[in-house]
Amino acid sequence: MERRQLRLLGALAALLLAMTLLLWFGEAPETPDPYADSDSIEVVAGFDLGAVVSMRLIQQLPDRASTVEFSKVNGEWRVDSPYSAPADPEAIVSMLDALRESERGVGVDGQPAMFGLDPPSARLVVKLGDGSERSLGVGNVAPDGARTYVAGPLGGVAAVRGTPGEPLLERVNEYRDHRVFRFDPGAVTRVSVASDLGKLEATKSDMGWFLTGFGRVDLNALDGWVVDLLSLRIDLFLDLDAAKPEVPRFTIQVETADGIQNMYIGRDTPYGPLVFFGDEGLNGTMDPGLLRMLERGPTDVGVAEAFPFDETVRRVRLTGARELEITRQGDGWTGSSDAAVVVGALQAAQLTYKRSPPVWQGAVLTVEIEGDQTHHIEIGQPDEEGFRAVRDVDGGEAVRVPVGELSAVFGG
Repeated sequence: MERRQLRLLGALAALLLAMTLLLWFGEAPETPDPYADSDSIEVVAGFDLGAVVSMRLIQQLPDRASTVEFSKVNGEWRVDSPYSAPADPEAIVSMLDALRESERGVGVDGQPAMFGLDPPSARLVVKLGDGSERSLGVGNVAPDGARTYVAGPLGGVAAVRGTPGEPLLERVNEYRDHRVFRFDPGAVTRVSVASDLGKLEATKSDMGWFLTGFGRVDLNALDGWVVDLLSLRIDLFLDLDAAKPEVPRFTIQVETADGIQNMYIGRDTPYGPLVFFGDEGLNGTMDPGLLRMLERGPTDVGVAEAFPFDETVRRVRLTGARELEITRQGDGWTGSSDAAVVVGALQAAQLTYKRSPPVWQGAVLTVEIEGDQTHHIEIGQPDEEGFRAVRDVDGGEAVRVPVGELSAVFGG
C-alpha cells in the first residue's frame, strides 16, 4: 500500500475516533426553559427564606373566604388569626416554597377573570425583616395540569410551573400544628395515663425513674413511651364544644419544669376517638392506631428484676434476718461459701405483678447493693400466696417476689 494511502487511512481513522469521542462524551443539546429565558417575566422577586418575619394568606373561594395571619416568634412560626396556636412547620415550608418557586413565569394574554384571578383564589403576602414584601396571587390550574395561572406584574397574567396554589388553599385549621404534645424529652419528670383500668405513672427522682405502685422503670421502654407521645397528631380539627369530652376515657399527662400538659381522650366517632388537648385548644379526632400506647401496663414499662445489678456493683450487704457482706473479687464473689449463690439469686429474682399491691408489714432482711449508686432493698415476710413483699427504699412501692426465688438469700 502506498504511503499516500496510508496517510489517508490514518486521517480517516483519526476523524472516526474524534467523532466517536464526541458522540460518547458530548452532551445532548438542552431544551430551552421558557421560564428562564429572556421572554419570561419576573413574578416574585427573589428573597431569603430566613428573612421572612410574617405572612398573610387571603382566600377567596366559592365556599369560604378567610384570612390567616402568621408570625415568627423566637424562630418558631405561630398562627395569630383567626386563632392563636403553633403553626404546622410543614405547611409553612410548603407555602414559602410555593412563593419562591414562582419567581418567574410566562406572560399570558387575557383578562384575569378568565384565569380565576379576579380576585385570586388565594394570595400569599410575606413580609421580610427589612420591611419589604413579596406577594403571589394564584388562580386556576392550566389544562395541561403542569402550570398555574398567577397574577403577574402590573395586573397581567402569567403561567408558572407546577401547582403552587395547593398549599395556599387548605382550610384554616390545617395551618395549625397537628402535633399534640410539644416538649423536650430530656426535660420530662413525670408521665401518666389514667383510665377506669387504673393509672400507669412514671416519676423521676434523684435515684432514677420509678413506677407508682411498682418498681424501677425500664429506661428504653420509657424512651419509647415518650417518643410515642410526641408522635401523636390531630387528624381532623373540630369546634371546641364538639371535641371536649365531659368524662374522658383516658387522661394523659406529661410534666416538665415548665408545667403539665394534659390530653383527654373521649368517645369513639366514625373519624376516630375524640381528643381534647387543654393547653393549646387542640380539639378533634385522631387515628385510633396511634393510641395503642394506652395499652401499656407496669410489666411493659417496669424493670422485671427485683434487685438492681450492673457491672459497677462491687459489694452486697445483708442485714436483719441474716448478716453477710459479699465483695466482688475479679469475676467472682467472696464473703461466704454461698456468696456466689446469694448474688445469683438476687440477680435472677423477678417481680410478679398484681393490680393490688402487697401489704407491707416491715422488713425482715435489708439488701444493700453498692455500685455507682447505693440501693437499699427491703424484703418482708412470706404471705399466704407464696410471695415476699420487696420494697425499694429509694423509690417505688412494695411488689411481690416468689418465696422460692429468695430462699438462697436467707441461707436456705
